[in-house]
Amino acid sequence: MESFVNALLEMSFLGGVALSALVWTAVLLSFWANPWCSVEIKRQNADRFLGTIHAIVTGVLGVSVEALTVPQCVTKWSWTKLPVLVLLGFLVVDMASMLICDVWQRWRPIDKVMIFHHVVLLGLFATAYTCDVGLWFGSAMGINELSTPCVNIFWYLRDTGQKDSKAFMINGILLLALFFLCRVVYIPYNYYHFWALDSCKTSSNEEYHRLAWVINFAYVAMYSLNLMWFAKLVTGAVKTLRKEKGPDE
Repeated sequence: MESFVNALLEMSFLGGVALSALVWTAVLLSFWANPWCSVEIKRQNADRFLGTIHAIVTGVLGVSVEALTVPQCVTKWSWTKLPVLVLLGFLVVDMASMLICDVWQRWRPIDKVMIFHHVVLLGLFATAYTCDVGLWFGSAMGINELSTPCVNIFWYLRDTGQKDSKAFMINGILLLALFFLCRVVYIPYNYYHFWALDSCKTSSNEEYHRLAWVINFAYVAMYSLNLMWFAKLVTGAVKTLRKEKGPDE
């Protein structure tokens, strides 16, 4: 496993992203090929299945980076670069899936915010990887993805008419808790690591002098977007609770 990771990290940027994308394509196609789900479920949930697998992998890697290593401005050939490479390959495949399912085939409403989210992340993390800027912080940010499985389960339960089930309620509570801890709380903590290193301005990598402001802007934009999503989750939860209590309570 270690030799495979080293070989992957030693590949060119495009080669590494292509290999990562190839693996994620195989994961996506495995869902389309399974005989147990209807065509409609595949249309609505294939890329959500992909997102769930990616979230678990990236989340575990993010926790590993945070727990087993110290914040660092330059990663060079460290394994802490791996989560970003995994993410880039996933974003390419997931974006392609959304464009095919939502924009071309129109099987689902177009999620413009999510498309914008993917485009921004592709640009930011591609720049980070090629310039070796902010990679530790980006890899640790994989912790954010630990809430994603609950998001995908939410859509599956909704699409299969299980909004009134106990599973839907339990998943909603878990989603709120994980989203709050892994995003609303963790993103500022991750930024604290970056701030504590003086925004890496004293790093041996001079790219930070040119790109530190981009990283700061990315933190603000990402946190704002996640706060917006969290506000929507809370609003939805309040509406559900009011509906269950009834108008007379």
